[in-house]
Amino acid sequence: MLSANRIAATALMGATLACAAPVFAQDGQSSYGGSGQTQTPQPATSAANVSDAKLEKFAAAQQDVRSVRADIQQQMKNSQDQESMMANRNKANQKMVEAVQDNDLSVSDYNEIARAAQQNPELAQRIQKMR
Repeated sequence: MLSANRIAATALMGATLACAAPVFAQDGQSSYGGSGQTQTPQPATSAANVSDAKLEKFAAAQQDVRSVRADIQQQMKNSQDQESMMANRNKANQKMVEAVQDNDLSVSDYNEIARAAQQNPELAQRIQKMR
């Protein structure tokens, strides 16, 4: 049985890589690999429904997640075998969850805002202005 944090980490990694990449792509960032999980579509949050305070938390968390992603990309390049790659990926998943939670957001809120920003240019622009 998977722990709640591991499930959250897997969901965050999947959403970060699958859904939030276009938001990161605005800064010239690219994602690595996929999560291997299929994300079910969920209703997107409208730009009007997300408070500035929550978006500021999201923008800060996004910066922290981006930093973790950059670190793991470097570690993956240096990994010698599949086992070390998986260990690095698992460690990065946990760090991403912690980064989101340290910014006073739930993983589900982070993922929902990331998906909404991908689909809503107005929301993506509001986030960009907060960086």
